[in-house]
Amino acid sequence: MSATNRPLLKVDNLKKYFPIKRGLFGRTVGHVKAVDDVSFTIGRNETLGIVGESGCGKTTVGRTILRLIEPTAGSAEFDGQNIFDLAREPLRKLRPKMQIIFQDPYSSLNPRMTVDSLIGDAMMYHGLVAESERRDRIKDLLVRVGLQPSYINRYPHEFSGGQRQRIGIARAVALNPDLIVCDEAVSALDVSVQAQIINLLEELQAEYNLSYMFIAHDLSVVKHISDRVAVMYLGQVVELSECEALYENTLHPYAQALLSAIPHPVPGKKKKRIILTGDVPTPINPPSGCRFHTRCPARFKPCDTVEPKLLDVDNGHLVKCHLYDPEYRAMVPDGISQSFLVELAGQKAKKTAPEPAPSPTPAAAAAAVAPAAVAAPPEPAAPAAAAPAEPAAPETSVSLDAPADAFSAMDLPDAASWGDLEESDDSESQS
Repeated sequence: MSATNRPLLKVDNLKKYFPIKRGLFGRTVGHVKAVDDVSFTIGRNETLGIVGESGCGKTTVGRTILRLIEPTAGSAEFDGQNIFDLAREPLRKLRPKMQIIFQDPYSSLNPRMTVDSLIGDAMMYHGLVAESERRDRIKDLLVRVGLQPSYINRYPHEFSGGQRQRIGIARAVALNPDLIVCDEAVSALDVSVQAQIINLLEELQAEYNLSYMFIAHDLSVVKHISDRVAVMYLGQVVELSECEALYENTLHPYAQALLSAIPHPVPGKKKKRIILTGDVPTPINPPSGCRFHTRCPARFKPCDTVEPKLLDVDNGHLVKCHLYDPEYRAMVPDGISQSFLVELAGQKAKKTAPEPAPSPTPAAAAAAVAPAAVAAPPEPAAPAAAAPAEPAAPETSVSLDAPADAFSAMDLPDAASWGDLEESDDSESQS
């Protein structure tokens, strides 16, 4: 593969197990499988969003790729070099090209160092700037991230949370990196400050041709900034796709439940939440087969014993689910999540039904009547035969008592609408 077509970062079968040690001699009695067989790529000037529940392994993936944590297995190629095979000195030379923005802007900055030292020491260590140009370079970076150049001699405790995160961004950008891991870089900030930081990251990406691995919990923020999105559950990627395709045509049941938690932005509308039952299994002893089968509403026979494959179902849209595997498609029972499918069909019928014409406002009605009141009454005409009334169009509805045969044609659930079950508010339907 040529250098122009080669992805900036290629991760294959990444695993990170943390040993559990007990006893006087520290005997290993088990492992926490924080990351288990994760693969993805990040292109140049691309943003890959990674979402999932707390503890699913998002942060561990980012830190392992940067070798802040040593991997258990797998490979990670950065611009053609396997990061995990590099010795100490070659890895040190590669460090400026891979940077990280930490989640907590309070603990990620040394309280005993000024802004001059926080940003400038790394540039001097890697020989990226001369001593005579150091302070000018730092002041330019401060201005670029929205801070005043006079802040160069201040300490971290003199700044707010948003200002500290801007310093962290300036520190990451100072080394001219190609890849920045944003480890929940906005989760500890207020909503208004989050928007400012997101806009700043997008501006810096366009200016410096950066690639981001954007780890976050806020799905609306991920949708705004990401080109592609990977959904993780219990240490594995269960769905990966282009951002627009994932949010409009979500396939995996866990991803559907995750996206259903996004609040609806339209007043008077609300989403029907997909509430998952049960607790998240422990990564020390994950379930056999599909790791989500203990909570999945579409569970069927192979889910308990056979681990699903990460399948490409639609031009790069990857999903790890037996529902979309041709090998098990014939085994999907007609009655699987039947009540859920019936409810889904009812919601789709509501969407396709034509909206009634709006009733005229009192002002419009008065304007329509006013000319008739002024005009002279017309001469009485001969009564005409009344035209036969047209039959009313049947209402669009779906019976909740529909037999299972009504859905037998659906080999797979119509996943394009699973997470988009919208319904009008009661007040709107009464109006």
